[in-house]
Amino acid sequence: MAFFKSGPKTLKKFQKSIEKFFSNIYTITVTLKERRKGRPKMIDFHTHILPNIDDGSKSIEETFNLIKEAKEAGFNKIISTAHYVENYYEVDVTDRKAWIDSLNKTLKEKNEDIELYLGNEVYFSDNIINLLEDGKATTINNTNYLLFEMPLNAQ
Repeated sequence: MAFFKSGPKTLKKFQKSIEKFFSNIYTITVTLKERRKGRPKMIDFHTHILPNIDDGSKSIEETFNLIKEAKEAGFNKIISTAHYVENYYEVDVTDRKAWIDSLNKTLKEKNEDIELYLGNEVYFSDNIINLLEDGKATTINNTNYLLFEMPLNAQ
């Protein structure tokens, strides 16, 4: 008599019970963190908060309102992932970094517990490596990770 009866249905039940087990552990861990430190801190990984860079924030006031809303929702880190689309949204790394540095300085002066990081949402093209090497587009906070957008109308 086999201890574990194999088969597709048995395997699916086993996978579901493992998922439920780990889900419960995560829920317990988060609940304990919430009790100890308040709400768990989060990172907003995809934002368009820099003013007048792309289709996101249209003013510095809107930028600070978005940061305030993020903080109220429990975020303490925000990665600015402005679009980079050749011949459309082309604000280079230097200009976007200047915005991030200035905003971080202002937030620190106001004793706000939130920090901004530089990133991009780069529209995928054959030229993507050159854009990164030339300092036009950037990875997430100067790491090996890149957020890119695939064409929606590709054939």
